[in-house]
Amino acid sequence: MKRTLILFAVLVVSSDAYAQNTGTGFPQFGSMQTGNVDVMNLQNLNAHFEIPIVSVPGRGSNFAYSLVYDSLVWYQYGSPTAWTPVIGAAGTPSWGWQQNNVVGALKYLTQQVDCVTGGGGKGDGRDHYSTEKYGFTYTDAAGTVHRFGLDYYTPATVCGFPTGPTAGYAGDGSGYYISGNVVYSPGGRQIASAVQSKDLNGNEISAAVNGSVTTWTDTAGHTVLVIDSSSNPILYKYQDTSGASQQIRVTTSTLAIKTNFQCSGVVEYTGVATVPT
Repeated sequence: MKRTLILFAVLVVSSDAYAQNTGTGFPQFGSMQTGNVDVMNLQNLNAHFEIPIVSVPGRGSNFAYSLVYDSLVWYQYGSPTAWTPVIGAAGTPSWGWQQNNVVGALKYLTQQVDCVTGGGGKGDGRDHYSTEKYGFTYTDAAGTVHRFGLDYYTPATVCGFPTGPTAGYAGDGSGYYISGNVVYSPGGRQIASAVQSKDLNGNEISAAVNGSVTTWTDTAGHTVLVIDSSSNPILYKYQDTSGASQQIRVTTSTLAIKTNFQCSGVVEYTGVATVPT
């Protein structure tokens, strides 16, 4: 019997890229120093700050949205080793910015595995395909990455691929729990996807995505934020306390990027970055 990898399908980003982004947000048991604007992780010198956009009291769960930035944006990758920008929750270089992360995002990797049986064995020379799911991570609204040690196959096939466990706690001691493709916060709140959150009483924060427009609804069923990224500037629309419509404009610019870290044996990066300005 032999097992052959025939297709590698990545949902978001390679596992190597995931592994590097370990110190953004507020890692469990981190040593943090709070300044006037930012919070500094003293273990890796990542600077984290948040620009509040809207905050609305809710039924059971409040709604809050901020533009989040982390300065830890580079890691070494590849052969030859090169400086590479960290991949964000959307699967592309984020350059430190989170601009549409309210309830967090669950990501994982998949690959299709071919188990070949033959020579008088089970299946008599047939291919048996199973999808492996692994590399589960949940990135919370502050940009902290929580990893789960799940690695299972669907289906088991005649080759007996392990189909579980499909549930377990994050390995960082944060208390986040995953079952299937649903993540639960330490308090039991469901994070079913990047656009939905539900507490123990069924109060739900959700979003409707229509092209480049995302409409967020709070636990009372009110539209609390509309993010329109169809043009530049990006528009964040909400109602103030008097009920009047307001909007915040975030203009982005494409900048030329070239590193100059001068680390021996590591290739410098040259490219472009689109960031808020």
